Amino acid sequence: MAVLQDGTAGSILARIFNTSKGLASMLVAEDGTTIPKTNGEARGASDGFLAIGGVNDDSYRPARTDRLGNLVPGTVNLLLHEPFEGATSSSPNRVTLATTTFTQAQTAAGGLNLNNGNSAASAAAALLTTNRQFAKLQRAPLQCKIRARANHVANAVMEFGFGNPANQTSAPTIGAFWQITTGGVVQPVLTFNGVDVTGAAVTMPSGWQSNYHTWDVILDDDEVFFTVQDTSTGQLIAERRIQLAVTQVRLWNASRLPAFARLHNVTAPASAPTLILSSLDVVMLDMAQNKTWAQIAALSGFGGEVNPTTFAQTANYANSAAAANATLSNTAAGYTTLGGQFQFAAVAGAETDFALFGFTVPAPYSFVCAGIEIDTFNSGAAVATTAHVLQWFASPDQTAISLATATNRRLTLGVQSFAVGAAIGALAAPIIRDLSDAPLVTNPGRIMVVGLKIPVGTATASQIIRGTVAIRGYFE
Repeated sequence: MAVLQDGTAGSILARIFNTSKGLASMLVAEDGTTIPKTNGEARGASDGFLAIGGVNDDSYRPARTDRLGNLVPGTVNLLLHEPFEGATSSSPNRVTLATTTFTQAQTAAGGLNLNNGNSAASAAAALLTTNRQFAKLQRAPLQCKIRARANHVANAVMEFGFGNPANQTSAPTIGAFWQITTGGVVQPVLTFNGVDVTGAAVTMPSGWQSNYHTWDVILDDDEVFFTVQDTSTGQLIAERRIQLAVTQVRLWNASRLPAFARLHNVTAPASAPTLILSSLDVVMLDMAQNKTWAQIAALSGFGGEVNPTTFAQTANYANSAAAANATLSNTAAGYTTLGGQFQFAAVAGAETDFALFGFTVPAPYSFVCAGIEIDTFNSGAAVATTAHVLQWFASPDQTAISLATATNRRLTLGVQSFAVGAAIGALAAPIIRDLSDAPLVTNPGRIMVVGLKIPVGTATASQIIRGTVAIRGYFE
């Protein structure tokens, strides 16, 4: 144990107001004697330790150490972020929904409702699983944090956490998750090879089914830690631990599992249960993965190839089809996509800047462009009497698509050319611009433009300039 003393040996805390004395924390043995230590002194086999700790969400927590006594750094590695925002579900992009009878709906203000149609039909079910699966490594706790409103009704079962049910009407046979049974019992579950270990049931406050709570499942090396929190007070309603039995091989009989949420009317309830998810995050603790933020964003499902609110493809690339001919303009985009295929009729040389691609970044996201690659080839007819020169540029964070906008800012990307007589299929030298050291950022509602001017050229009949623009980056 420890006591507070002033600087005089044997003095008690009652004398701390003596201004000539300092205040110190001293280790004390079980018999009450102090255990003085000097810098560099060897530790005795029976010496005690002074516990240290802190406060999280108004609850005291001791500092964690590894089994060598090293303080755990608490590093957080984001593995998945699903905010359930907007009117379009991210299924099948970041998560996948499987349903029986239940219908789902998502709103910007309300999150994802797994039973938006309020069905009370027997055997109705819905299952959400993350497309990404998460590895549990030793000395790297894995945490799933879910914000949810579990409006439970008798005869329905609800489950959420880590697990991989075979289908929407089956409980997981591997995993660690919160479960609300058909009888309304709220309990933590660890399941290994189809055998469940349940923790002590949680007594929820009155009216809890109408409120949102934050539910945590944290896997350590040899135990699972469960919490449910009332965020209006910051207090934990309950915390539970399920420890690894000495007869069990390991926590899971799988190296990786997705996060999931499941709602199932086992038999017909008297009224419709609903499970509303407003956020789902998975993180790995205590391990320095040394991934860049761009890699983390891509792994979390926010790569630039998918619109983060509509989940449509961002590039102009229709299946098995050429791009429509772009109309080159200084004030309008030839394509409103984030790069992709392009083609346009050869034009006479001029100093006009053309906005070939102009993509509006959906709020509330920003787009970080980390690189641009351009490949161009000649098509339709050979280059006639004048060489064809393409001078490319990028213009991020535009307030309007018109390149005449006063705040327009351009970054040159490079030049391509086709010599006189270049045949159909002639390929210009590719442009590859790595912008990762100083990315181009386009903020919510602003426009990312990739365009070109053609200072030298001839409007040769039937000649088509065709190619692709790959805009590499991520949304955040």
